[in-house]
Amino acid sequence: MNRLFLIFLIFSFSPFAYSENYKRSVSFEWEPIANANSYELQITKISSSTAGNTFSFVTKTAEFNGKLIPGRYNMKLRSLDKRGIAGSWAKPSEFDVPLEKVKIKFPTSAAKIMAKKPAQESVEFSWTPVGGAEGYRFELTSDKGQVNIKENLPGTSFTAVIPVARNYTWKITALGADGLNSEDGVSTDFSLNGQKILKPIIEKPESEFVREIKWIKPQFAENYDLLISRYNTSTKKWEKQKGAVSYSQNSIAFDSRWAGGKYKISMRAKANLRTSSDVASESFSVRNGDRSPAAEYTATVRKSIDRVNGWYGLASYLITEIGFASNYRSLFLEPINFKAIGGTGRVGAGWMLENNPWGFVGIADFGGFIYNSKVSTYASLETSAIYRILVGERDEFRTHLGVFYKETPQSLPDISDPNFSTQAAAGEFTTVVKNQSTLGPHLGLEYWHSFTPKFGMQVNSHFYYSALKVSTPSGGDIKPSLSTQLGLMGSYRVSKRFTGLMGLTFREENSSYKDDQSLPVSSSTLSEDVDTKIQGFYLSFYAEYAF
Repeated sequence: MNRLFLIFLIFSFSPFAYSENYKRSVSFEWEPIANANSYELQITKISSSTAGNTFSFVTKTAEFNGKLIPGRYNMKLRSLDKRGIAGSWAKPSEFDVPLEKVKIKFPTSAAKIMAKKPAQESVEFSWTPVGGAEGYRFELTSDKGQVNIKENLPGTSFTAVIPVARNYTWKITALGADGLNSEDGVSTDFSLNGQKILKPIIEKPESEFVREIKWIKPQFAENYDLLISRYNTSTKKWEKQKGAVSYSQNSIAFDSRWAGGKYKISMRAKANLRTSSDVASESFSVRNGDRSPAAEYTATVRKSIDRVNGWYGLASYLITEIGFASNYRSLFLEPINFKAIGGTGRVGAGWMLENNPWGFVGIADFGGFIYNSKVSTYASLETSAIYRILVGERDEFRTHLGVFYKETPQSLPDISDPNFSTQAAAGEFTTVVKNQSTLGPHLGLEYWHSFTPKFGMQVNSHFYYSALKVSTPSGGDIKPSLSTQLGLMGSYRVSKRFTGLMGLTFREENSSYKDDQSLPVSSSTLSEDVDTKIQGFYLSFYAEYAF
């Protein structure tokens, strides 16, 4: 009669689950004892602040159903016969009433969270409260071991900033008094997926001597799927030359055995737990035959001078101290002479093809100088056809033939000044600057030499013959005159599209016209000719950009 056997305990939710008097339903069953009419139980709490409280129960059946606060208990059991006489107490046994399991709210099992930021994302973890819990133990680990967070928390949520593109496992356990926690910590897995990767930037080969194709790795990319195709001119279709899956390098060798022609590389970037990039493509031409570095150098050495294939723009600036001389109708024994700081800016556009000897260029020229604290400006326009003659691998002659419009400043005595006669007699007078404008043919000769694919030089001479009058300060006719430009410049090919030049340029502007206005002076040497000459050695800067 004294041998009692505890069969099992059942714990279930109590109606008071979230109050301070939180209790769990507890059920005991034991093996019935012969001749037992009832049973007496004594349950004593042996943990926390309520330790020592004893609860007594009498039941007619070999089971007990009641509610207990989570904690550790000591239980005694004995039987009573029909007379109410009790047997001996069975040996006491301990049992625990743990907290209930935590229910996860977010992230749930197998959740796939899409990050809004590229590298790290703030994720809020949440769960339902457990009655009687004094706190919660939060644990988070990543599949690669880079993240291992453990925190004891008072509430039912926690926010962590964690790396993107990782698989994670998180676990939450309700903490009770005296270490009596929830029955099992609840754990679940989720993934934090990254945004779409940017497309790789494929570097188009600079020449047809292709030996390697390179690209710039986008952030977070781990590998690439790529395809190299060649265009079949007979079938008018792209045909696969080479493909690769999960290729990890940022360049790929171009097989020297492949035939020349038009090629295309297409690729996309990939990474674990990130959306693959859109497909990036680049087409390029490949030379037939030998594509070795030696063959490329021989073929490209002239690129420092033959660098344009299509439309291009140009800009230049020339600056110097100019010498200005003007002889006004032989009125004075010496011409009007002075020096001034001057400069000329030029902008233009042209067209030239690699395998075509013909091209053309148009240029607008804006010049000026400062004299007697006054700024004088003048302009010119020119357009020319260009014909090129290639000489060997490194040299080239270019001929420019076209027309121009040119303004030339004239420094003249101010004959409208009431004191002009007195000033002229004394050799001192007030001057004014007026422009003469003319039209005429333009001839240019240029010699270009390439030292390397980057460095070259240019020697140029240009001749402008003023043949037609547009306007003169007096309205008189012009006398044809020749203006010249001579230059020596070095060139450097900065990139496939941009070339810079710098050098020394000598310019001489000549103009002459008739002025038959009557003057309030008398002179035996007075003529009708007005002649002007502007000379200067210019420090020249020149830039050319191919579109």
